Amino acid sequence: MTHAAAGLTEITDDPDGAVRDIPRALSAWFPASTHPGGFAWEVATGQLPDRIAVVRDEAGALIGWAACSEDDARVECAPGDDATTDMLAEWLLDAAGDARTSVAVHRGQERLRGILAGRGFADEAVPLAGLRHPARDTGARPPSGYRIRPVGDGEEEAKVAAHRRAWKPVELPFTDGCGDGIDPDAESRFDAVGYAAVRRAAVYRRELDLVIEAPDGSLAGTCTAWLDPASGWAELEPLGIVPEHRRRGLAQILALDVCRRVGELGGRDVFINASPLPYYRAPWDAYAAAGFAPMERGARMRRPAYPGRMTVDPQATVRALPGSPAPDIAPDALVAAGARVVGRVTLAAGSSVWFNAVLRAEAADIAIGAGSNLQDNVSCHVDAGFPLTVGQGVSVGHNAVLHGCTIEDDCIVGMSATVMNGAVVGRESLLAGGTVVLEGQVIPPRSLVAGVPGKVRRELTDEEVAGLRANAAHYVENARLHAGAIPTPAVLLGAERAAATDPGREEGTA
Repeated sequence: MTHAAAGLTEITDDPDGAVRDIPRALSAWFPASTHPGGFAWEVATGQLPDRIAVVRDEAGALIGWAACSEDDARVECAPGDDATTDMLAEWLLDAAGDARTSVAVHRGQERLRGILAGRGFADEAVPLAGLRHPARDTGARPPSGYRIRPVGDGEEEAKVAAHRRAWKPVELPFTDGCGDGIDPDAESRFDAVGYAAVRRAAVYRRELDLVIEAPDGSLAGTCTAWLDPASGWAELEPLGIVPEHRRRGLAQILALDVCRRVGELGGRDVFINASPLPYYRAPWDAYAAAGFAPMERGARMRRPAYPGRMTVDPQATVRALPGSPAPDIAPDALVAAGARVVGRVTLAAGSSVWFNAVLRAEAADIAIGAGSNLQDNVSCHVDAGFPLTVGQGVSVGHNAVLHGCTIEDDCIVGMSATVMNGAVVGRESLLAGGTVVLEGQVIPPRSLVAGVPGKVRRELTDEEVAGLRANAAHYVENARLHAGAIPTPAVLLGAERAAATDPGREEGTA
């Protein structure tokens, strides 16, 4: 499909109402685009990317748009409209510059995929996924004493408060699959001003602006569904259950009640913008158990800082702890499948955490230096007053244990070695396999250490020190290799179809 494009305009203060016009175009493109309701929610809550451009045809109708920020970008137009795709992609690449922007590429956008691939972008392990359910009555009803109803007059403040309680992400793990984080102390952007904007949106319907009333009259949950009558698709965005009312199946029941209401209004399908990756796996499982089916919508593409993809494997766990800073992971650090990175952890550029290694930092910080590697099954822990610091270019061998100690630059900690609280291993040292460095023990620089307890055997030669550095460099290359083998979105969703869901699970934060 092609259109005669009159030209591209970057929006500045939106003088021609382009943001108002975008949802009308999205109605014709979804599901190969953002849903009009999802777009309205982004506008109301200030989540749209910083820069937006639109393309209009010769009659002035909007036929495509693009948006770009440091963390999120998209190009959306009618599938097959190559001329508009080319124009918007050129603008996007210029707007992104050298930033490692993540671009949403929907199914059917093969032209855009080819353009991005030609400029060095590669698939991230983050699918554009979702769940869908027919708009019909399934018979699901809330538990005794609970009632689902539209928000009442004068209830706006209570709805905003309930939403913000449901969406304070204190329990959300950190990773999105790329090393980007979620602040565990962050509050929802939704407020009274945003709610007023929601209610002004063209696709807003009061009868789909719902709350769950608890037996005591308080609000146990909220959701907003956006029905696009032109396409028959409704998006449920957002849905949240306040903490004291979770584990009752309310999220599933509320989602199914939306399906009933949308069907009564003439809609045909309800869409939830969800993800099968670990950080949202609980709500995904809950909705799947309620009968929502997976949708493959595309993938995200990102331009790596260098050839190969270094990222957080979707089968790793990277998690913030309540009241504690989230892990800080450099964009080019690798966290392999099965690894656990929890709490006050910093991974510097080019570092790597390998299969089933555990970094757990509750009482003090863990800092891993640039180009260092923690190999398979390494355990890293801290105590109050005993942080763990690993310098640059350090290799920590399989099954080693580091506990509240300091490992200076360019060392090797051999397989199954143990270094205890307060110990310091001087730079350019080698701990032989199985060595135990006792609490408070200080190892001089350039030492060969072996035994239980560890004793300095001799000083390392210049050639041996060069070998320590070469080992770390080798693991940086290994990390690049393994990053390229991280499962693609198609593989993840294929596995999701085969996985059994637990009908007893419900989302942690909705």
